[in-house]
Amino acid sequence: MSIKQEDIKKSESHSRIADHECCTDNESGSLEELDAQLPPDGGYGWFVTLGAFLASLLGGALPFCWYLKRIMQDYYQREVFGSSASSTVQLSSAGTLTTGMIYLLSYPTTVAYSILGAKVTLFIGTLVASGGLIAAGAATEIWHLYLSMSICSGIGISILFNVSNQVLAYWFDKKKTAAFGFIGSAQPFAGLVVPFIITPINSNLGASWTFRILGLAFLVTNIIACILIKETKSGIQCRRKTKLLQFNCRTVLETNIILYAIQAPVQIGSMYIATTFLPSYATYIGLSDTQESAIISLICGMGFLGRVGAGLLAGRFGRLNILILSSTISGLSSCLIWMFAYDIKSLMGFSAVFGLCMGTFPATAPPTTAFLAGMNRYPIALAVVITACSLGCLGSTIASAIESISSAEPFLTYKLMTGCGYLFCTIILLILRLRLDRNIFSKI
Repeated sequence: MSIKQEDIKKSESHSRIADHECCTDNESGSLEELDAQLPPDGGYGWFVTLGAFLASLLGGALPFCWYLKRIMQDYYQREVFGSSASSTVQLSSAGTLTTGMIYLLSYPTTVAYSILGAKVTLFIGTLVASGGLIAAGAATEIWHLYLSMSICSGIGISILFNVSNQVLAYWFDKKKTAAFGFIGSAQPFAGLVVPFIITPINSNLGASWTFRILGLAFLVTNIIACILIKETKSGIQCRRKTKLLQFNCRTVLETNIILYAIQAPVQIGSMYIATTFLPSYATYIGLSDTQESAIISLICGMGFLGRVGAGLLAGRFGRLNILILSSTISGLSSCLIWMFAYDIKSLMGFSAVFGLCMGTFPATAPPTTAFLAGMNRYPIALAVVITACSLGCLGSTIASAIESISSAEPFLTYKLMTGCGYLFCTIILLILRLRLDRNIFSKI
């Protein structure tokens, strides 16, 4: 082995140890002591991964069934509040607010986790999320849904989502991206499976009992998640020593974190624009309800495969490398395939390509943040990135407002905003990639 290769291996070893160093003094600990703090990289960590997957299911099922598949929203418009323009906007906003709460409360939930620990915080999140769904079953006014489903359940889902992401990072090293890819697949999996379960329930029993059954079902799955999710010793040590109540300006103002956080809401917004308006576009070009459902199922199925695959490939070829590739493909598919998709075949082609790549960012965001910030600053850095994602929830609203005043071809605004959004992210990520390493063949 050459001297250069030995130096590279030593550098990678030191970097890996430093990346998992948890709030310790660099000068006081030997490499052997730091190496002992490296995560198990498997073992019980896979049960923690399963628990985190279960904890993420509700975060995918509720928004999907509300404003993408529109199962619940359509029921309330038909049977309860009417289909006037004001009620439609208000009901649509209920789903947007739910998703926004999940991202916006990342920092407060992380602070609560640092004080109370994983078990207590997750149990509180479970009760709040299920309680909000059960309370939504008694809603007779739209503001009741805002308080119960959007705010209450949104808070609970945010706790479950953020705490599980914080805990899991300390269980893995080389397999971290694979574990988070599996967790990321929970949302499209829920979007693929849950509608087939709640559609007959909603048709036969109504929205009230649908919410109650969902609340009880996810109470069971989230209790199982609470049992499975455990902290590592290094995770507990880092949680106790990290002063999250004192906002870490050094982490927030770090250039690499800023660049990554800038593109985060654009990634989320672009994804939501496409998935929100794709069903309406299918209707616009004359597809039947069955064909529309097939399009949605395809994009969710490919999203499941894409997120799992992104996690596996990111571990092999590098997190940023795979994210740059996926963002480029997502942007080009919107501009070159969706732009000219006017029949079932071309739209299914777009759904397959876009669905495969659109979820790479959510699947790789936690391990990438850990890589950029280091494990000792991972909690605050992840909170910053996820909080920034809350701005992306406004993407579909902004796009809809622009479309309403546009005189161009219908849906052209959505196509351009989706494509340009992803390509903008590609440019930002390339800048970040070159800041870290100018060698385009390196694993970053």
